[in-house]
Amino acid sequence: MFDMIQNTAIEQFKSIYKDNRDTNHGFKVLKSITIGEDTKDLLILGIMNTWNRYDTCIAVLNPSKEVIQKLEQGCVYTGNSLKRIVSRKCDLMVDLLVKTFKKDWEVRVMRKYRVRKP
Repeated sequence: MFDMIQNTAIEQFKSIYKDNRDTNHGFKVLKSITIGEDTKDLLILGIMNTWNRYDTCIAVLNPSKEVIQKLEQGCVYTGNSLKRIVSRKCDLMVDLLVKTFKKDWEVRVMRKYRVRKP
């Protein structure tokens, strides 16, 4: 599941990046995706940094309204603050570091979160 969410987030990131590669640009997109027979919201947000080309992208599956409101485009979140915001308010979250200065972009997973099932 994490791989599917990560790939969807990176495709969205690439789509936005190609039109904004020369500007510092924050983005926030809420889209619907199909997982099996279910349709869920996927919140994708991040920032593109022209200075060092270490960009960030966060994907949150099935976020609550509170998560959608609290996470802002163009902000970088530390691990603890991000997990505090999404904890028990989404199905899963993946936080990515995207190195766009490399020929073949390098994507590193910085942190993951998945809700625990009782």
